[in-house]
Order: sequence, then C-alpha cells, then structure tokens
Amino acid sequence: MKKKLILTMVLLALLLTLTAQDNPEYSPGDQSLMLVPTAYTMPAGSHAITDYEVFFVQYAHSFFGNTHLSIMSMLPFTKEFHKTITLGAKHRYLANGIVQSAAFGSFIPDNGTFVVGNVVSIGQPSTSLHLGLGYGWEKGEGFDAPIIYLGARNNVSKKVAFMLEYGSSLIPTDGDLDSLVSFGVRFIGNTISWDLGGFRPIGVDLGNAYFIPVLKATFEF
Repeated sequence: MKKKLILTMVLLALLLTLTAQDNPEYSPGDQSLMLVPTAYTMPAGSHAITDYEVFFVQYAHSFFGNTHLSIMSMLPFTKEFHKTITLGAKHRYLANGIVQSAAFGSFIPDNGTFVVGNVVSIGQPSTSLHLGLGYGWEKGEGFDAPIIYLGARNNVSKKVAFMLEYGSSLIPTDGDLDSLVSFGVRFIGNTISWDLGGFRPIGVDLGNAYFIPVLKATFEF
C-alpha cells in the first residue's frame, strides 16, 4: 500500500513539475502545503498569521527573505494552553533555478519534543513537487522516529490550487498512526489564503468517516 502511494505521488508530482508555470511570484501561504513545510519563504520583512481549525494560531516573521522564525500555540481558552507553545524556524539555503532547499526545526518546551528536517521543492510555487525528510523525538519514552513526506501542488487558476500530501514514519512507532494522506484546495487572495481539505490516517479505523476535515487560513502583511 505504501509503495503504491509513494509511486503515485512521485509520478503525479513529476508530471505537474514538467508543466510548471513560468510565473515564480510568491503568494500568501506558499511557505507550506496543507500540513507540511515547503522550501519557499516569505519576502523579507513579511509577517504571517496562520490559523488551524480555529484552535491553533501561528505567527511567523521572515528575515532577509530566506529565514523564518515562528511561534504557535493553542488559543488561550484553557488554563494549560501554554503547554502547546511551539517554537519554529526555517532557513532556505539553496535557490538554483526551479530547485530550492530549506532546513527546518521546531521545539515544544513543555514536553521537550524536537523535530528537525530538510525539504526540497522543485518547480514554481504554483506547480511544484516537495520532498521532505525529518526526525522527531520526545524526552522519555515518547515519539522517536525518522519521518518522510511527499507533496504536490498544482494551480488550476490564479486563485485556486489543489494539494496532495503523503507522510510516514520510516520505522514502526508505538502508536497507531504511522502514515497518512492529506489533500486540499487553496483559495488564494492578495493577502490571505484559505485551505479546505482533510487527512486520513492509513491503517486507522475512522468508522463512518472518510477523512478528518482540515480548515486553515494564512494572512500575510
């Protein structure tokens, strides 16, 4: 199952990349797909506020056009919202034609969870393939495994894009969730983008549900 999904994703993304649009202009939200980062970064001095499912909010700032710093947490409607605070960074160190590469990392101070990785983006933001490899671990007996993901995006117009992602741990974990597929539609404006889609864990029984819905909005200024 995993091999078929990976092969399908690679073939689809390569096809999209061969038909890449010539316009490399950055649009709000291009720094990520639905759930995972791309190698693209916001213009220097830009700010972004991203809201996930209303519950989680992230603020990011771009330095020099190739470095992001961010902070994310659950909205303060519970007494323990501070335990979800997550610090993040991304640095794009390679931009050579249609190929860009960036290193990224995040840290949750409360439970000592780290994620570090690298993503390569091929094409233009509007039509692109994304290959990422990361490693996540938590203090104690928590998650500790390498992670791989594939992503593809294709703009069907200046204002609408389709996205598809696949992510998986490379070794079995103690939990039930080892891999998932996510998909979505992005509606693009001048300063804001809206993502509507969902994800489905592979090998997990969702009952009568086909997928878990995802709603995301990114406002840049």
